[in-house]
Amino acid sequence: MVFSPLLLSLFPLISLSTAADPLHIPLARRNTLNRNLTFYIAAADRMRLKYGFPLANALRTASRRASSENIQITNQGHDSTYFAPMNFGTPPQTLNVVLDTGSSDLWVADSSCQNCGRTIPFFHAQQSSTAEFATMPSGDHQRVKLTYGSGEVSGIVARDTVTMSQFTIQQQVFLSVDDVSDNFLDGTLSGILGLAFGPLARTRATPFWLALIEANQLDAPEMSFWLRRLLNDSNAPDEAPGGTFTLGGTDSNLFVGDIEFKDVIGPTPTFWLLSLSQVTVQGKNIPITTGDSAISAIDTGTTLIGGPTNDVKAIYNAIPGSQVLENSGGLYAFPCYTNYTLTMSNGGKAWTILPDDMVIAQVPQTTMCVGGIFDLT
Repeated sequence: MVFSPLLLSLFPLISLSTAADPLHIPLARRNTLNRNLTFYIAAADRMRLKYGFPLANALRTASRRASSENIQITNQGHDSTYFAPMNFGTPPQTLNVVLDTGSSDLWVADSSCQNCGRTIPFFHAQQSSTAEFATMPSGDHQRVKLTYGSGEVSGIVARDTVTMSQFTIQQQVFLSVDDVSDNFLDGTLSGILGLAFGPLARTRATPFWLALIEANQLDAPEMSFWLRRLLNDSNAPDEAPGGTFTLGGTDSNLFVGDIEFKDVIGPTPTFWLLSLSQVTVQGKNIPITTGDSAISAIDTGTTLIGGPTNDVKAIYNAIPGSQVLENSGGLYAFPCYTNYTLTMSNGGKAWTILPDDMVIAQVPQTTMCVGGIFDLT
């Protein structure tokens, strides 16, 4: 059976267990006000590539006990990317990495990269006394290529000391990247921290967050996100404080109510997959796919929400004035003055998608706005 999942991006909380008092990591965001319809068409196809769906026709042309940590993160790309700092090597080199629950590999751009752009920060392996590189029986370095919706990266499998805030893993495996697709990196961004499960890792490494759990460094096997929205803030700088990433707990100051716990789908977890049981628009139930095909992925590395054709059509049919945007790769538009609230449920609490999160752009020279949910299939 081919699954038709609904993919949820930037879900506010990912939690695996009950929480201890957290130590928080600030997030930051990059703010790009010049995003247009073309940006979101490309974002939709990036999600298709990431989860194995065909492209739209429009685009075929050291272990120690710790408690928990709050890490401040950066919002990059006008709410499209959230990243946080990590330290690599001895002495430590600080590099910013995207927090991506939709992948599992850790990688950073190496100083030998010729097409990474000369303004981004690099990992200088030759300056680390603890850096090692994996070799093949032939004696050549082991190379790995990673494919994302937005492009490809390739490099050499490395091991070194890696630290995020107060948490450290000795000889953490990661990819030291020396080749990337055009325009893959910009600003102060140097790589990606995959926060999904081990079977997805092309480097065959234990993901950093799982390594921390195995090393008994966290009070609780939890991680959570509080993400700041600046989509409509025209005064926000290109990279701005974007919220908090918590390792080893949750911060009760950043949410109200109770945390809902759900089992991840599948005997061997890969993505963060949950069953989707209900969608409503203005309190009215929307008919959606049920059973084994009603799967949603919690993915902090994507910008939009993608779903099966019939489900997405049913959602927009409940919003008066909605229409498919021609040649847009599955995007819909609706009148900008519309003020409709959606909810989604994974079998328990109904989680609200506010109008501010549903409207992602305005169609040029019209009163129509682009919706954040698109036809994935």
